[in-house]
Amino acid sequence: MGAFTAKATSGSGGTEKAPAGNHPAILVAIVDMGTQQTEYQGTQKWQRRGYFVWELVTEKVSGTKDRNHVIALDLAISLNEKAKLRKFIESRTGKKIEEGAELDVDTELGQKCLLGVVSNAKGYPRVETVSAVPKGLPFPEPQTKPFAITLAEFRGGTPIPDWVPYLFGEPLADVIARCKEIAGDPATRPVAGGDAKAEDIPF
Repeated sequence: MGAFTAKATSGSGGTEKAPAGNHPAILVAIVDMGTQQTEYQGTQKWQRRGYFVWELVTEKVSGTKDRNHVIALDLAISLNEKAKLRKFIESRTGKKIEEGAELDVDTELGQKCLLGVVSNAKGYPRVETVSAVPKGLPFPEPQTKPFAITLAEFRGGTPIPDWVPYLFGEPLADVIARCKEIAGDPATRPVAGGDAKAEDIPF
């Protein structure tokens, strides 16, 4: 299995923003963000997450000849029936993922899709939908060779490319550095002057 295997279950700052609309796009990067603390309806939990980056292959950045827009989305690495990642893959392929199936999510790298991008009230774009490409639609090649960065590679010094969009105004490397695998669980970290035992420190 690959670095981003999931199992189906029930139950950048300062640059021109990607335009809203339905765009031919290719997934050019998946970056493992590790296990991140998230909050939903007032409840905090830990989730393994990934940063998915698409290149809009027909949308040039203004004032450039050969630079396409990119847009990214932070997703849980989950194929739960309610997970957005599962819905995106099923919509792109037109096939249901069978219960209990295991999928190497990094096989999504390089896949073509139509990406539905919407802008919020402040003009910031977000990925709303991923769908299949109609037959016969012209589709330029991406400028970026698709790649994945695992958490082990990040910890080993592999840099995040500077063209990868920021996550809510923050460099992705800073977000990854807060993951449980690197920073530990805040609830179990020893405090200055405390008497935490070695076995209480998760990493």
